[in-house]
Amino acid sequence: MIGLTPHKKDLRLIGGGHSHIAVIKKLGMNPIPGIRVTLISNNTLTPYSGMLPGLIAGHYTFEDCHIDLRKLCQWAGVQFICSEVHHIDLLARQIYSHQYPSLRYDLLSINVGSQPALNEIKKATVYGYPIKPVKQFLQNWHQWLELAQTSCRPKRIVVIGGGAAGVEILLAMHYKLRNTTSIHADFTLICANQHILSSHNERVQAFFKHHLQTLGINIICGKHIVSVTEYQLALNDNTTLNYDFSAWAIHAGAQPWLAKSGLKCDDRGFIQVDQYLRSISHPDIFAAGDSAAFMPTPLP
Repeated sequence: MIGLTPHKKDLRLIGGGHSHIAVIKKLGMNPIPGIRVTLISNNTLTPYSGMLPGLIAGHYTFEDCHIDLRKLCQWAGVQFICSEVHHIDLLARQIYSHQYPSLRYDLLSINVGSQPALNEIKKATVYGYPIKPVKQFLQNWHQWLELAQTSCRPKRIVVIGGGAAGVEILLAMHYKLRNTTSIHADFTLICANQHILSSHNERVQAFFKHHLQTLGINIICGKHIVSVTEYQLALNDNTTLNYDFSAWAIHAGAQPWLAKSGLKCDDRGFIQVDQYLRSISHPDIFAAGDSAAFMPTPLP
């Protein structure tokens, strides 16, 4: 061990998102002397979300779309802790997680993603399936598929959210059912905006509207869900819609513990960062991916 540089600083990474995977790979290839790196993630296998629609459609296997964080960290010389963080003490620079002692940091990076903002809709946290966390959604989808194949009754599948995620997930589920199962289902896409894919240009909107209609998919625009029961959605125009499987792909919400820890966040609870991805309130903390809110100009 003679000649090795003892660590002087602790760099802690919370969350196994895409940004941190890239960081770990770079540090594995070019280690920084004097830095001890730790990754804290509540999952050992992290999904590449860009491949989720393909996984749902059946184009990929589970192994194709997931990265083994423990194996990656072992290769890179990074300590891996499988646990869920629930609080940061910003004054003491301590990270608190379930079933693991607190950890001190010198530098901290947060890459914990987002989740659909379900608290705004009555009973939405109880009924239906949010597309994030991905692991839970996949489990729910596969369980439902197994049950659905035991019944001959036509099913009603509803995706709530007319953005890119909602359209992709809906098309993937439609492909899966029509091409690899005997399940007959009617599909509906509910979009709160007047047009689907509202952040895209008009040609993209028109193309996908026509494509969905060609597949026989019902599109409801300009309406939003106000409450949900086990098999029924209530819309803001006092109409209802029955469903057998519903997927939540609405606008993103932040992990609640971020703001509760005292970090400066925007009105949705995302960490406000500057052009260096550094917290505007705590310069020893960085945030990347969906958990970050860029200042002063927000990015998609």
